Amino acid sequence: DRYDLQIQLPSGDIWVIDAKAYHNPLSLRTQVEQDTAFANGAFQKGFYVVPQEYTRKYRNYLSIINDTLTHKGPAYANVQCVTDLKLKRLLKKELEEADV
Repeated sequence: DRYDLQIQLPSGDIWVIDAKAYHNPLSLRTQVEQDTAFANGAFQKGFYVVPQEYTRKYRNYLSIINDTLTHKGPAYANVQCVTDLKLKRLLKKELEEADV
């Protein structure tokens, strides 16, 4: 499976989302290193999404994954790891800007 969800925004941009439930960021990092889910995708933004609560125990959770994504090369330039709450805020902002 490539990712869990694909959203087309009113602007026409496509966002793809892969929800992850790895409590430990090192386990997710290993998965991301091997993952090709977002490679060569036709989308504007891609997200690995983790529950906000996971980042309370590991304060550097997101940076561990985002550093890994940086090293995966240009195909992953528009992919980032965010919390579920951050994704919700990003989507809300996009919809407000589109006046939906």
